Amino acid sequence: MGRTFILASHGKLADGLRRSVEMILGQQKNLVTLCAYEEDGYCIEREIENIFHTITEDTDFIVLTDILGGSVNNEFIKVKEKYDFYLISGMNLPLLIELLLNQTEEDTKEYIRRALSNSKKTIDIFEETNSADYMDVFDF
Repeated sequence: MGRTFILASHGKLADGLRRSVEMILGQQKNLVTLCAYEEDGYCIEREIENIFHTITEDTDFIVLTDILGGSVNNEFIKVKEKYDFYLISGMNLPLLIELLLNQTEEDTKEYIRRALSNSKKTIDIFEETNSADYMDVFDF
């Protein structure tokens, strides 16, 4: 079983993260983006349905949204019982890189917990940490 990552955001943040991660890691075929509310009459419910209906392979879905409690996140919460997926809020580039680089065969929930723990180490105030501590955050 593979993993498909869905990046969902208000505006173009999801597309920007995808472009940034692909600049660093190369093309990612298992990455889908949803950029909400970019045009008048946008229907996020329909967009979510389309995403889950068009990806038919045997995969674990991991949805990363921009803001906990934001409308994009809340719309995915609404369909949580209809579709089987993992939902993570607060998506950022270090977390996405961690998820993509360190895929293992372990249980998906444990894999996500490990990635969250590792990526949290990349959030810091620089002057309170020795610069040498930053040199090997990622092993790529």
